[in-house]
Amino acid sequence: MSIIYNYKDAPVDDWVFSYDKILDVVTPNCDARWEAANCSIGVNNSNLHCTDPSCTKKRDIFIDESASFFHNRTTVMKFSSLTKKYGLSFYWSALTLTTLGEQAAPRYTPQFLFETLDTLLGLIIFAVIVGDVGAMVSSMNLVRTMYEEKLDGCKRYMNFRKVHPLLVRKIVHWYEYSWKEGSAKVDESTIAESLPSRLHGQLAVHIHMDTLKKVALFQDCEPTLLYELVLKLQLQLFSPGDYVCRKGDIGKELYIIRKGKLDVVSEDGKQVFVTLKEGSVFGELSVLNIRGNKNGNRRTASIRSVGYSDLYSLTKGDLWEVLREYPEDKKSLIEKGKSILRKDNLLIEDGSIDSDDELDDHSTLEQRLEYIAKQVSKTTVQLDKYERQFLQISEHF
Repeated sequence: MSIIYNYKDAPVDDWVFSYDKILDVVTPNCDARWEAANCSIGVNNSNLHCTDPSCTKKRDIFIDESASFFHNRTTVMKFSSLTKKYGLSFYWSALTLTTLGEQAAPRYTPQFLFETLDTLLGLIIFAVIVGDVGAMVSSMNLVRTMYEEKLDGCKRYMNFRKVHPLLVRKIVHWYEYSWKEGSAKVDESTIAESLPSRLHGQLAVHIHMDTLKKVALFQDCEPTLLYELVLKLQLQLFSPGDYVCRKGDIGKELYIIRKGKLDVVSEDGKQVFVTLKEGSVFGELSVLNIRGNKNGNRRTASIRSVGYSDLYSLTKGDLWEVLREYPEDKKSLIEKGKSILRKDNLLIEDGSIDSDDELDDHSTLEQRLEYIAKQVSKTTVQLDKYERQFLQISEHF
C-alpha cells in the first residue's frame, strides 16, 4: 500500500513502509573486539543523560571518537530490497492478524472496503489457525489423557482398598511399561472390529504368521489352518516375577514368547532349570488332549517371567474349534504330539489313561454322541463279561 499510494517515509512507530525500519545488520570485526579491551573510549566517560553544555560537548566528542574507532572495523550484512519488503510486510501482517499492529487509516471508500475485508479475513484465518492448533494438541494428548485417567482411577481404587504398597508399585510399573511399549495406546480388538474380516486376516498374517510357524507341531499344516489359528492368537503381558503357569496346573493355553525371557523353575521357585527366550514355544502338548499322556494334560514345570514379557497365547478351545474343520490336520497334530511324548517316555500306548478334558465345552454334538456311544458300548461289553462270569459261578451251586 505504501508503494501503490506513494507514501513518503514516516516515523518508525507509523505503519507506513520505510527502509529505515529494517536496516542492514552491522557487526564489529574480530580486530575491533580484540582491541576493545584496551580502548580508552568508554560510555562511563560521557554522561549521555546530562543536559549541561559541557556534557553535550563531551557526548559529541565521544560519538566522533567512536565512529572513528569503528571505521573500517565493521561488516555490513546487506539484504536485498525484496527481502526487506517481504520481511517488514510479513511482520506487519502478523501484528495485524493478531490485532496488535497499526493499520493504515483509510481515506477513500475502496480503502474502507479493503480494510474491512482485510480485517475480517485476518480474524477468520487467525481463528482457523488457533482452532486447528488447539484441535491438534487435544488429539495428540487424547490417548495420553485417557491413559492417565485410567491410571489415576486404578490408584484411587487401590488406595480405597488399602492395597499393599509393593503391589501398588508393581501395578503402576505395569501401566508405565504398557504405555512405553505402546500396548496401552492401541487396542487390537478395536482395530480388528473396525477392519473388514479379509483385511484383518491379512494384517494378522503379516504380524503373526512367522511366529506361529516356529511351532514345530504346526510346520506341516495347511496354510488355511494356520490362517485360522493366526486370527485366534492373543497378546498377553507379564510383569517381572509373574508366573505364566505352575507345575500341576491344567494346561489350557499354548504360549509363544514374542519379547522377553522366561525361567523354567522348580516348584519352590529357587532353582532355575533353563531360560526361554524370544521365539520359544511351550504348552503345545497340553492343548492336544492326547489319550495316554502320563501327565494328564497338566503342566510339567513352573514358568516365571524374568522381566516384562510379551507372549502370544492360543487357547485349547480356539484350537479345537478350528481343528473341527480340518480332521486330517487334527490327526497329524495328535500323532506328532504322541511322538514327542513317546520320545520322553510319557505315553501309555494302550491309552488306558483318559484325558480329563477329552470332552470340553467346545466339543460338537456329534463328538459328544460318539463319545457316549463308545462309553455305552464299553459298558455293555463289561456287563456281558460280568454276566458270563456270574453264570459260570452259578453252575457250581
